[in-house]
Amino acid sequence: MGLSRAAIHKHIRTLVDKGVPIHRVPGRGYRLAEGVVMLDEDAIERRLSDSARALVAGIEVLEEVDSTSAEIARSIDRQALHGRICLAERQTAGRGRRGRGWVASPYRDLVMSIGIEYAQWPPQLPTLGLITALSIVRALEEVGIRDLMVKWPNDVVCRDRKLCGVLLDVAGEAHGGCRIIVGVGVNVSMNSAHGGCIDRPWIDLETLTGRVPDRNSIVAQCLNVLLPVFESFPESGFSPYLCQWRYLDALRGRAVTVHSAAGDAVDGVAGGVDDFGRLQVTDEGGRMRVLNQGEVSIRLR
Repeated sequence: MGLSRAAIHKHIRTLVDKGVPIHRVPGRGYRLAEGVVMLDEDAIERRLSDSARALVAGIEVLEEVDSTSAEIARSIDRQALHGRICLAERQTAGRGRRGRGWVASPYRDLVMSIGIEYAQWPPQLPTLGLITALSIVRALEEVGIRDLMVKWPNDVVCRDRKLCGVLLDVAGEAHGGCRIIVGVGVNVSMNSAHGGCIDRPWIDLETLTGRVPDRNSIVAQCLNVLLPVFESFPESGFSPYLCQWRYLDALRGRAVTVHSAAGDAVDGVAGGVDDFGRLQVTDEGGRMRVLNQGEVSIRLR
């Protein structure tokens, strides 16, 4: 390669600083950590079902980006939004709900955004995040992951630990069309340094399976489920998914604390969701509260 040992070491150090999981083997050199499989557009496309492939406008894998959702938003004026998928090995400014950041280990976890465009604003649009979480559970179950549940409004959890989060960015007019960017983050193989930055219980697929799953297969299976669901959502709404949500609901019947945007906290018992995907909580005074997802966050007691 025409490189000195010092030059190779410098390049390796740069990759390690970016989060690439590289191990040094004394006296022999360097190798990628066991189980690392890079994201690859072709590998993802080969695993897509015919129905999902027909709904894809393009798949882009970036080595580094501030946010996959922000990247799709920046491309709206020059590329079709509907069916556009963006993934990144390293995300420097990932976002979670209510202004929080999203932590992901570079080259180990999964961050993906999907563009959707509807000609008319779906009347049950606030439930799309709930349906996305349910669809991800279905996709992961189809690759052998078990014991998954959903936590209102749109998290996938296992053993009360967060495995996957969903964030929707919506723009448009109530009586016209709308553009939606669905951000998905999945903990695949979180390293301890990044996991230590998360202030809530979490779990990853490696812990659940005892191995590091192929992220390309995970992406493809999620798209196989999600893309047809997004396509049918304006007609179907939330009603076909309500029973499934009740079956997988991690909060139903449990003691919770509701934290409002104003900083108030109310204790109560979660009673599941209504037909519009709103959480029902009975407070300690016996009053039923119906909560919209943009207003509050929920913690188990």
